[in-house]
Amino acid sequence: AQASRLYYDLGLHEFSGCLPTMHVSLFHILLALVALAEANYKILFYWSVDSDPQTQKKVIDNVAHAKSDDQGGPNCCHVMLSHYAGNASDWDQTWYQQHVVLNRSGSGFKYRGLKELYNSGEFHGNWADHYEWVFALDSDIDLTALDFPRFFELARNSGAVIVTPTFTGPSGQWANFNLKSQENNKKDDYKSNRHALSRVFDSTGAALKFTDHVVDEDADALKTHEAVALQIHVLGRPDENCQYRHTSYVEMTAPIIHMKVLDLVLNQCEGCIGEKAEWGLDRVWCNHVKKGTGIDKPCAYVDETSVQHLDWKKAQSSVSNGVLKDSENAVKKSHGNEWASVEMIDCIPRPGKQASSPPTGPPVNGVAPNGIAIR
Repeated sequence: AQASRLYYDLGLHEFSGCLPTMHVSLFHILLALVALAEANYKILFYWSVDSDPQTQKKVIDNVAHAKSDDQGGPNCCHVMLSHYAGNASDWDQTWYQQHVVLNRSGSGFKYRGLKELYNSGEFHGNWADHYEWVFALDSDIDLTALDFPRFFELARNSGAVIVTPTFTGPSGQWANFNLKSQENNKKDDYKSNRHALSRVFDSTGAALKFTDHVVDEDADALKTHEAVALQIHVLGRPDENCQYRHTSYVEMTAPIIHMKVLDLVLNQCEGCIGEKAEWGLDRVWCNHVKKGTGIDKPCAYVDETSVQHLDWKKAQSSVSNGVLKDSENAVKKSHGNEWASVEMIDCIPRPGKQASSPPTGPPVNGVAPNGIAIR
């Protein structure tokens, strides 16, 4: 966020340049120094990308919005790219040289690329000396309507360190992982779980369909997992009553990760980021960070600010060959004590609204009708 916006939020709009007016207290001067220090930290935007024209345009448009004068301003942010298909030479070189501070080319999913960049030592200095948050984005996320100052204000207010905006987008994007076959805590094998339940919601949250089918064969189990992997959990729908919600889970789709826990996520979660995939990381990282830092509520969804999920289904081929299912099973096996059910913990209400709470209707397998697990 811009320094001027930080000053205003702290009630320091009396400042002119570096000198306070006579009636400003020493306490306010100290707060101003804190604001100045915070303002010097940038946001790091990170994408794993191919070279398709639609990908390039979406990244460029998102960066332009973030750096616009009414958002972060031209000096708010840096960009790093992991080219899993194509390379830097495919992109507009003028734009690339102006905005991209580090890149890699090579196979691998998003967080593997981020881990390699983080550990490469090729960036000029320590990331923690430059950045407050890393915004780890899928290429099919549209940020051009996001109120960046408000989003980061609420993220900081939440006290969480892995935070995501909520999502809007196609009606078929919603899924409920807690009702899927991988929620069988007694059996690891997908085909052993006889029932897979699925709810699909439209953009307003209304149920479009409900299915209950039996999973008997490997192919059926994999198809069920395929549907899950390409959808957004229903927890990611904006709640009109909440500014933000603390949760036990945050999607890997578009989180901001605070620099003070980035190494904990990338390098100290053994086996969470595999060579071929990293599915399952988002089911353990909240508890992993909680265990490693003592932060009681490390994860949150920001309801007041949303982004659009365009649902390009870029991961389709990897889902179809079973890589994602194998990755998730491996993470669950090695980090079973950190594996989380998908739950809303609390809701911080918007002004004039009453906080939402888990519903009291009859649950299905411990999960309420809106897809939020009941503790």
